[in-house]
Amino acid sequence: LLATVAVADEASVKKNFETKFGARADSVTRSGYLGLYEIYADGQIIYSDEKGSAFIVGPLIDGKTMKNVTQERLNK
Repeated sequence: LLATVAVADEASVKKNFETKFGARADSVTRSGYLGLYEIYADGQIIYSDEKGSAFIVGPLIDGKTMKNVTQERLNK
């Protein structure tokens, strides 16, 4: 049941992003940080909450390790 909810959340985040930005999202996954979703589109990563009330464009830095999470994900 939880997997179904996660997929539904990712689908709604993807739809919301595509509607607001007029661009195709290649993938949407939970980031593991602050309840944000990671949206991969046009070669970059954008972060959003599940309702699409805010979008963050730029690097996400892990406050404990000081690693650039966004760059690590792009490298993968």
